[in-house]
Amino acid sequence: MGALLDAVRSDENVSRAMLARKPKPIQEALDRERAEGHAEAVSTLIRNLCESLGVDWTAERASEVARMDDAALRALTDGLVKERHWPKGPAK
Repeated sequence: MGALLDAVRSDENVSRAMLARKPKPIQEALDRERAEGHAEAVSTLIRNLCESLGVDWTAERASEVARMDDAALRALTDGLVKERHWPKGPAK
């Protein structure tokens, strides 16, 4: 785990150095990468939550999660934890 954290810190230091030289294109690329990584992490978190609760995880639900904004994702996770099932009807 320590080696992984060291690698992340090293990557962050390289990113900061690159940003100092070429801010706009690099920042845009980092923003895209961060957004893609965030979306993948959230989807994985919700899939794992569903699996631990015995809630079916389908391609349709994965697609639905991918289209949700932050507020809808929070409502979904809160609902899953409290109700222990996928919400009825499409989540907004």
